[in-house]
Amino acid sequence: MAGDRVKFGLTLPNRGVVIGATTVAEMLQLAADAESSGWDSVWVGDSIFAKPRLDAMVLMGAIAARTTRVRIGPGKPEPGGGAFEKEFAHFGIEPSSRMRRMEEAIEILRLTSSREDVDYDGQYWRFRNLTVLPRPIQQPIPIWVTANPDLNKRRNVEQSYRRVARLGDGWMTTFKSPEDVQTSLAMIRGYSREMGHELKPDFEVAIYHNINVNEDRDGAFAESKRFLDSYYSVDYRQDMLRLWVAAGSPTQCVESLQRYVDAGATTILLRVTGYDQKRQFKRVTEEILPAFG
Repeated sequence: MAGDRVKFGLTLPNRGVVIGATTVAEMLQLAADAESSGWDSVWVGDSIFAKPRLDAMVLMGAIAARTTRVRIGPGKPEPGGGAFEKEFAHFGIEPSSRMRRMEEAIEILRLTSSREDVDYDGQYWRFRNLTVLPRPIQQPIPIWVTANPDLNKRRNVEQSYRRVARLGDGWMTTFKSPEDVQTSLAMIRGYSREMGHELKPDFEVAIYHNINVNEDRDGAFAESKRFLDSYYSVDYRQDMLRLWVAAGSPTQCVESLQRYVDAGATTILLRVTGYDQKRQFKRVTEEILPAFG
């Protein structure tokens, strides 16, 4: 796997400007603070208009202008909420085609980011002699494939995890227990072997997660519920929150995150689920991250 030390990414709540949880200036400052305080990456959520937010590409450009070391990426693990049916309808896209469209997009990104005058013949996109310049600094560009199948639905699991094994430099997931992460990773490895190759040594396992540091653990979950319910327009059950949020004292949060590390996570992405973003970021940076070396 990708080294011995788990890496941490800060997920900025770019939908927070819609619900009053943060500001543009605060998010950009948090990105700069992450750069100077040892975080490995900064992430932003993405959607077109199913879940209104600051545009991901524009925000990542602004972050790139203020940082030099941290990796920057968009993440879309789709944890719930959002008018996705309307989004597909407005674009004239059949929802059932989205997985194949994503597969083609990955293939096209790999081609156009590494070569010039490329050809592509897909079901949805076709072109000849296409060159996209300038090319990314990272070569090859790392693409982590998101997959969150219900492990009780065998067909969905196989399709999703075969896609990860075939196309991914890494796997991003959310709303999975550490035990489910470990089971899923074993399946992805198995599918990779069936295809005739092992996962690369630097294959990433990224957990898209949330955190609220508060010695009053019930209070941490209560604030997280207010935040996430508003963020996604969903009424999250307590069992869902306890699966998706590292909450409580620093010791409790570290123990919660360590279970994912033990299950095979190489990167953990943390979004602060609180309304004092600056204070929570400081606590996570100073009281949580040092426990992981």
